[in-house]
Amino acid sequence: MASGTGSRGSPNDVRITNVSGNETKGVWYDGTGDFMAVISHKPGTSVARENFGCRVTADAFDDMVFRNPDGVKWSGKGDAFTGTAGVIRKKKAGGTELAVFHGSLIGAGGVTLEVDNPDLGVSAAFADPAEIAGTCFGRAGGQLAITAANGFPEAAAIYVDGARLESQRAGNRLTATLPAGRHRWQLAAGLPTPIPPTITRTENRSGAATVFFTPVAGAARYRAELSEEGGTTWKPAATIDQPAVSTAVRLDWGEVLGVAEYRVYRRAKAAGEFAEVYRGRQRSCVDPAASVVPAFDMPGHLAAAARPADGCTIYEYAVTAVTGNGESAKSAPVDTDPASWANWDPKPGERFRRYDSEEGPVYYPE
Repeated sequence: MASGTGSRGSPNDVRITNVSGNETKGVWYDGTGDFMAVISHKPGTSVARENFGCRVTADAFDDMVFRNPDGVKWSGKGDAFTGTAGVIRKKKAGGTELAVFHGSLIGAGGVTLEVDNPDLGVSAAFADPAEIAGTCFGRAGGQLAITAANGFPEAAAIYVDGARLESQRAGNRLTATLPAGRHRWQLAAGLPTPIPPTITRTENRSGAATVFFTPVAGAARYRAELSEEGGTTWKPAATIDQPAVSTAVRLDWGEVLGVAEYRVYRRAKAAGEFAEVYRGRQRSCVDPAASVVPAFDMPGHLAAAARPADGCTIYEYAVTAVTGNGESAKSAPVDTDPASWANWDPKPGERFRRYDSEEGPVYYPE
């Protein structure tokens, strides 16, 4: 459905032409002056003309749409707007959403937003005025002032992309300067919700990959998730504290003469029976199903004590050799503990070497 509202000029000057065909259904409005149309696919939506723009009502919300290039200055029943374009949405299930696209002030639900740059767009969504989240966009940034009718908690602060901004408090009003560009902002009394990281690159190898992503301000840990269905469903792969994660285990072992095949077994450390994950004649394998935390930069008991309890499953692996006489006993197990010295690589990529006190460091031949 569509409904038109005239910002300037008489509504009677508008000529309406309905357009329909086998594949097309629409309406064509033609007239003088500025014009606004509300178009929606939602059934039961109704539109009413107002001097500030229009009201849009549906089953789940009531909207006040402010639009006039000459400017609107409107207030009533705790709601307010000053500018040329903005929206106030009141959800019937509870909650308020605000957006000032071009203007200086918008308010509803006990919260008022003011900006000193009319080209700085700011949105906000909240059910509780003490916890507000939204986005902002402006080529030059600008100052944002938030006023709460009932005040803010003492610990309330303004965050942008998870980083706390320096702000000034005066009574029920908090003020901070927003940076240029597009950002997510939040007012919170506790820790802010971090923004999603962005994957920057991957390093692929047989059966596994290392994924690198951008660090996020305020994040204590990162959780990588893996989808085997093109993003339809996801499952946790690893929880780490650095912006890089590998989600596979590579194992290598020595040769045993006369064997028909090797078998590799895995279990969560000291938990139940081993399960087979590989059999074959190669002396190495990759277990991509094991989601592990990469070895820490510096291992030891302090690193082990700081290791997060959730998302840090430690696996044990054991290998057997099979001949015509049967299968051997399992080897001594190795594990994937990221704090273990056995899994530490002090200089990644460097070959093993010995030290000769007279000739200096000497590499073993390859």
